[in-house]
Amino acid sequence: MAETVRLMLGPHKGGFLLTSDAVRAAWTLGGPFFAGVDVHHLMLDTRGTPSLWACVNNGWFGLGLAYNRDFGQS
Repeated sequence: MAETVRLMLGPHKGGFLLTSDAVRAAWTLGGPFFAGVDVHHLMLDTRGTPSLWACVNNGWFGLGLAYNRDFGQS
């Protein structure tokens, strides 16, 4: 059975998504998503088209809720 493991990171430079298989021997890094802003929380919604949701904080515009439906491809 092929299982995908995803680890979401939210540092000060945007959100990152680490992806691996069930063995977790090698990881692939995706991102940054929401580049240039603090990411306080990331959540992956797998219903229908997967969406990556983030609680972001911009120094100029303040707090916000952002999402990405194609993992940064567009």
